[in-house]
Amino acid sequence: MVSFFVHLVEEIILLFLDMAPFLILGMLITGLLSVVLTRAMIARYAGGRSWKAVIKASLFGVPLPLCSCGVLPTALYLRESGASKPAVQSFLISTPQTGFDSIIASYGMLGPLFALYRAVTALLLGIAGGMVSSVFSAPDIQPEVKAEGHDDHDTTRSGRFRKALHYGFVEFIDDIGGQFLLGLLVAGVLTVLVPDDYFASTQLGSGITGMLLMILVSIPIYMCSTSSIPIAVALMAKGVSPGAALVLLVAGPATNAATLLVLKKKLGLRETMIYLSTLVAGSLLFGLLFDFLINTFSLQRGIRFGTAADVHGLLSGWIAYPSALLLAGLLVYSFSKRLYIRIRG
Repeated sequence: MVSFFVHLVEEIILLFLDMAPFLILGMLITGLLSVVLTRAMIARYAGGRSWKAVIKASLFGVPLPLCSCGVLPTALYLRESGASKPAVQSFLISTPQTGFDSIIASYGMLGPLFALYRAVTALLLGIAGGMVSSVFSAPDIQPEVKAEGHDDHDTTRSGRFRKALHYGFVEFIDDIGGQFLLGLLVAGVLTVLVPDDYFASTQLGSGITGMLLMILVSIPIYMCSTSSIPIAVALMAKGVSPGAALVLLVAGPATNAATLLVLKKKLGLRETMIYLSTLVAGSLLFGLLFDFLINTFSLQRGIRFGTAADVHGLLSGWIAYPSALLLAGLLVYSFSKRLYIRIRG
């Protein structure tokens, strides 16, 4: 039992060390994006009712660091600002799957090909969902358009930079901190308990069977696009194919029971079914295509397979250790702040 916990802690620490530099960089870019891609700006450029608005909504959604719950207020803001249901659908599908933070972390932990394919999948699925919505949705009644507001921020350069840092290193950590640590824990447990090549030997980690298993695991539970990465790393080390891991990374962040219930209430059952069916069918299709492309064109060099120990050492210690200390300090601050508020409340 002692050896189990020692091994578990070692795997979690190695994953934490390897993800920390990529997360810190992603958090910085995320903060900068938060003051550039404001809700009002997104509504202005992607809030129309044409097919171009669908494409723009998906393009805006890919880099934004919003989870499946966090994306809902912004999507509803788009709707209230005059966006059509297809444009909102496109934004809802593409946004939770990725963000600049998770794209950078995917590059570091899963390889450049995986990171690129994940971003392209999010973009195309968002567009596809919007197009499906435009065909099968009920007649779209123009909502009452709110007067265009202005995001509340200091207009000075230093003020905007402070706001960017606060969002990237404080608010963003508040949002993903718990899920990130849970993802590390799950990845560590999988690494320690599941035998090597278990999924490959049982045929449960590839093909349509493995991908359907990923769908069943990912739909009801909540995971953000970043916290799902260490789980995907651990699963691939145990024999899960890149395509099946992609299904988890697509369906997991974009779906959970709470999001689906809110979506049904705000946009209706038909839009919810379009949202869910697009994600399920699309993730399976892109997962199968990913495995096909990798095996046909021998693209394994663009993907990293391995446990945390195998992946460890991607960046030198003078980058990894300070990044890990900074990330640990931010997490401790976030949790202690919430604990203090709970005790005082």
